[in-house]
Amino acid sequence: MKYLFFFVLVSIIFVSGCTQTQTSQWEIQGRTDHRDGIFIMDLDGSNIRQIHGSDLHLSEAVPSPDGKMIAFTEQEGRTLDDIHNSEIAVVNIDGTGYRKLTGNDWVDVQPRWSADGREIMFLSTGGKQAGTDIYVMDLEGNILRQLTDTVGISEGDLDWKCGKVVHTRYHSIWMMDDDGSNQIEITDPPGRGTDVGVQFPLGDYDPNFSPDCSKVAFERLTGTGKTVGQTSLGDYDLYVYDISSGTETDISQNGDGDLLPEWSPNNKILFVHLTDNRDDLYDIFVINPDGSGRRKVTGDDPLNFVEAGCAWLGDSVLFTGEFFE
Repeated sequence: MKYLFFFVLVSIIFVSGCTQTQTSQWEIQGRTDHRDGIFIMDLDGSNIRQIHGSDLHLSEAVPSPDGKMIAFTEQEGRTLDDIHNSEIAVVNIDGTGYRKLTGNDWVDVQPRWSADGREIMFLSTGGKQAGTDIYVMDLEGNILRQLTDTVGISEGDLDWKCGKVVHTRYHSIWMMDDDGSNQIEITDPPGRGTDVGVQFPLGDYDPNFSPDCSKVAFERLTGTGKTVGQTSLGDYDLYVYDISSGTETDISQNGDGDLLPEWSPNNKILFVHLTDNRDDLYDIFVINPDGSGRRKVTGDDPLNFVEAGCAWLGDSVLFTGEFFE
C-alpha cells in the first residue's frame, strides 16, 4: 500500500525545498479545481485527460477488463491515521456514474477486477483491530467471500489474474488460487523485515502478473537509497519472477526507487520512479521485462504535481495524481 508512503514522502520533499529545473507546458483536458484526480494519457506522455476529480485523496485506480469503468481508493484526510477513512469507489471512463462501493469505518483499499468485470477483490480490516485481509465483493458492494483470515498481520499489494492471486505477506510475495486455497510463498528476500530507516522494512512488495501469468513483477527494497534532506527514499529494484523455474531477475539496479510495476498486454512494464532529482521524482517510466528499453513516460509536469500510481488502459496510461499548494 505504497500510496500512504507516497503522500507522506511527497509532503516531506516539498517542505524540504526540492526544486524542479524545467518550465512546465503541461495541459490537462477537462481539468477541474480539485486537488486529486484520475487521468489518462498516451504512452508518449501527451494527450492528458482528467476523468474524475476530488478533494479526497485518490489512489490505486484500475480499469475494468472492458475498459468502461474504473475502480479506485478514496480517502478522507491526508495523514497515515486517515487510512481508516478509506473506501472503494467506481466511476465510468467518461467521468459519469461515480459511486462508492464501501462505506464503513474499516480500511478498504486496493481494488482489483475479476476477469469478467463482475467482482472486485480488495483489502479490508473487516472490523479487526489490526491487519488487513483479502475480500471479494460484487459491484453493489456486497461481500461475496473472504479469502484470508490472518491474525495480527496485513495482507497487501494485490493482483488477480488467471484464477490466481499474488499479494504481499511478511514482506515477501505469496501466491494462491482465487478461492483462497493453495497459499504458497514464492520469494524469500534477504534481510526481510529489517528496519533500515525507510518507510518500509527490507522486503518484496507490489507483485503484478504478466499477461499470461507465467511471471510476476515486483519491487524489492534492498537499502536506504538516496536522500532528500534527512529523508531516505529507499533503494527499490524491479524484479521479474518466473513461476515455472522459480528464478528471479533484477531488471533495474540503479540505486533509485522503482515502484508499483504494472504489466501491459503488449509485454511492457510501467512503474513509478523515486530519486533525488526532482525532474524525475514520481514520474512514470516504462521498461521491458528484460530490463531494456527503459524510458520516462511523463515529463514536463508542473512542480506542484505528482503521479502516485499507474495502470494500463489499452495502449494508454491510467494514473492518479495530486496537486500541492
